[in-house]
Amino acid sequence: MRNFLIALAVVLVLVVGFFILNDNTEEVNKEYPGIVYTIDGSVKEEIVINLEGEYSKSYFDEPGFTGTFEIEGKEIYFVTELTDIEKQNGKMVVIIHDNQTDIGLLTGAISFSNDFKEIIGSISKNDEITYYFGAPGENLSEILEIEIH
Repeated sequence: MRNFLIALAVVLVLVVGFFILNDNTEEVNKEYPGIVYTIDGSVKEEIVINLEGEYSKSYFDEPGFTGTFEIEGKEIYFVTELTDIEKQNGKMVVIIHDNQTDIGLLTGAISFSNDFKEIIGSISKNDEITYYFGAPGENLSEILEIEIH
C-alpha cells in the first residue's frame, strides 16, 4: 500500500508539474489589410488593422487575450486595449462598451478566428454611424467572404 501511495504521489507531482511548466502563452503581432464599409456596402476606406498582445491557452479555463487592437486609415483611427475576450460559439469575441475617444463615443464588437488569421466586426460612433470592417481583404467581396467559426 505504501508503494502505491508513493507512486501515486510521484505521478501527481509530474502531472501538476507538466501543467505548471508548460508555457501556453503565444505572442500575437499581426497586421492585416482591410476595409471599412457601411451597411449599404459602400467602401468607406482601406485600412490596416494591427493586433498585438499575448494569447494564453489554459487547460482549465477558456483561452484569453490581452493586448492592443488598432484600426488605421486616412480618416478613421481607432485603438483600444483588449482584456476581455470571450469565447462564443467557437470564436473569440470582444464587446466594446462605451469607449469615449477623440472622435466620439464608440461601441461595437470584434470577432477573431481562433488562429487570429481573420477579423470581422463593427463599431458605432455616437450611435449614429456604424462602420463595418474585416480583414484580411483587399476588396469588399473578399471581406464579405470571411466566415469565422
